[in-house]
This record gives sequence, structure tokens and C-alpha cells, in this order.
Amino acid sequence: MVFDLTQVYPSLVALLFAASGGLMLAVDTRLFRKQGMFREERWSRVMGWINVGAGAAMWVGVRIAERWLW
Repeated sequence: MVFDLTQVYPSLVALLFAASGGLMLAVDTRLFRKQGMFREERWSRVMGWINVGAGAAMWVGVRIAERWLW
């Protein structure tokens, strides 16, 4: 079996989604709260959780595809 680097890309994308969502939750929401920008803080929190959820869903999808599709 030959290792193909393109099989790693979906896992990396899932990691990037989750990491960017985590950073958004940790950094952006704190900065917006300090500045009193409550609407932006709420949307930053929503988008952060969407990114974390997308990363988790993509990671699960990659694992399912690796396990049962090839």
C-alpha cells in the first residue's frame, strides 16, 4: 500500500476548521466583549461553534470514509 498525501488533506481541513473555530471562541469573543460590541460577540460565538462543529463533522466523515469506503 502506497501512502498518498492527498488522503491527509480532509483531516487537515477538519483540523483547520476546529482550530479556527476555537480561536474565534477564545480570542474574538473576548475582544468584542471588552469593546462592548455585543452583537459582534454573539455572531463570533455562533460562527466559532459552527466552525468547531464543521470540523468535528468532517473529521467523523473522514473516519467513516476511511473505515467503510476504502
